[in-house]
Amino acid sequence: MVLTGPWVEALTVPVMPGAWYWGLRFQPYGAAAALGIAPARLRDRSQPAAPLLGAICTELLALDQPAQDLDALVPAIDRILLGWVGFWARPDPLVRAAVTAIRATEGEVAIARLAGELGCSPRTLRRRFRSATGQSPKEFARIERLLRAARALLPGTTPGWATLAAASGYADQSHLVHEFRDLTGLTPEAFLERMRGTTHDL
Repeated sequence: MVLTGPWVEALTVPVMPGAWYWGLRFQPYGAAAALGIAPARLRDRSQPAAPLLGAICTELLALDQPAQDLDALVPAIDRILLGWVGFWARPDPLVRAAVTAIRATEGEVAIARLAGELGCSPRTLRRRFRSATGQSPKEFARIERLLRAARALLPGTTPGWATLAAASGYADQSHLVHEFRDLTGLTPEAFLERMRGTTHDL
């Protein structure tokens, strides 16, 4: 079991036929508050979960359900995590509001304007956002914009790349290609092939 932090660098996970992966995903502002781990400590990194999660990890590893039996595994994980919720700190409300606003625009928001709408300076927003998420608001918005394009590929259909770029807020097709390469390590075409060859249970 590994704990992985916020990734800004490209991370390509090897996917082999028949392999199963399952995971728990926190909201960007949630992991630091819940687990008491500075996100910057795990930025662009993965490491064994046990030394950082302690008793939570021990309980999760004690589950005797096979990973493929998701119907049985997920409720068991829920029971464990709900037992710990009362011990978790509450996330920073400013960062939570910023994440919600950035997602609502799918990354198409000016950070200075967002700070004004939230009643703080851009510097304060950047400082608190990075402390809670391990990313800057601009980095998070950039990732959300790429996710907008990636979600359009989930059905596995081949789009017109220029059309997808325009619909996802990119200046042109070359901008789209650059962002895919930089954030995923794949071209849009390679990313689409990966999506076609993977079954997702979201």
